Parts: sequence; C-alpha cells; structure tokens
Amino acid sequence: MERAVHHRSVDKCSSLSSRRLPDHGVVSPAEGNEAVVVATGEIDVDTASALHDAIERVPAATRLVVDLSAVTFMDSSGLAVLVAAHRRRDGALVVRGPCPSVARVLAYTGLDHVLVVERPHLHVAAHG
Repeated sequence: MERAVHHRSVDKCSSLSSRRLPDHGVVSPAEGNEAVVVATGEIDVDTASALHDAIERVPAATRLVVDLSAVTFMDSSGLAVLVAAHRRRDGALVVRGPCPSVARVLAYTGLDHVLVVERPHLHVAAHG
C-alpha cells in the first residue's frame, strides 16, 4: 500500500519559522474601529484553534482584519476558521496579504471570491 506524503510548497514566506500564533495575536490600532489579528507560521489542525480564539477576542462591532502575511501554510482547518468568522460577522472580515502558497489555497477553493482579500501586490493572472 502506498503512503501519501504531503510536501508543503516553498515560497517567499516559507523562511518564517513559527508554528504557533503569538500569544497576543490581536493588534488594535490607536485610531478607528478596526482590529488586526496577526497570524504567523502554519495554520493547520494543531494551530487553527489559536487563530479562532484570537478572532473571537475581537468584538463583533469591530472591523476585523486577519493578517496572513507571515503565514507559510494553511490547510482546511484554517480555511474553516476564516469561513466561520466571515459568516458570524456577516462578511465584515478582511484577509490581508496572504503569501503565494496561501493565496493559491484561497483561489483553489474559490474563497478569494467569497472573502475580501487584500493582496500585498497586484499580480493578476489572466483567466482563460
């Protein structure tokens, strides 16, 4: 019987090494009604609950930005957290700066058309 082996792709962001979210993953700017949840490392079945907990600490009336610029890998566990937060907030959630590998996961699943995704740069691939 063959054993499936998952190789995580390497991109610009894979040099970041942390597997866990920082203890204080919520950063509230001094001005405005916005909170930024900063995620780092890999978001998978072992770490998705930390992302969920950080998102849940943000009051519902606050604009929520989930900064994924330091996330090197995200599986369906992380996607589920984002989708659940999007639904609970009636779409008032922004995903900021996903690395290329995470952006591909969002695109493959179609979530880049459901969630508001702010990309770090404007490299748009032609569909066709």
